Amino acid sequence: RKSKNKEAVYEAINMLKNGEVVGIFPEGTLNKTEYIVMPFKYGAVKIASSSNCPIVPFAIKGEYKRFRKGLKIVFGRPYYIKDKNDLTKENIKLMNQIVRLLKEKNEKTK
Repeated sequence: RKSKNKEAVYEAINMLKNGEVVGIFPEGTLNKTEYIVMPFKYGAVKIASSSNCPIVPFAIKGEYKRFRKGLKIVFGRPYYIKDKNDLTKENIKLMNQIVRLLKEKNEKTK
């Protein structure tokens, strides 16, 4: 969580190029703050950019309680990284999309 693992990044890129799916939590840790999201790490946008694969934003809604139902996963529309030279801008775009999913009232779950 606090250190970068280059091998994991290369493995994720290879998996995506081979048609597999990789799940990434861009915050890098559990959010125990009062903020809706914490600052995102750059792994998700970097991996999507390097593999030329789309990002499918998602948000986990609800309060986790052990052995109880109540969490929902809401998916956004897939999109490709457009500006490979500005991953900061792309990271903010991803963060804004996930915040929007978290704030939606009429949610679709999958």
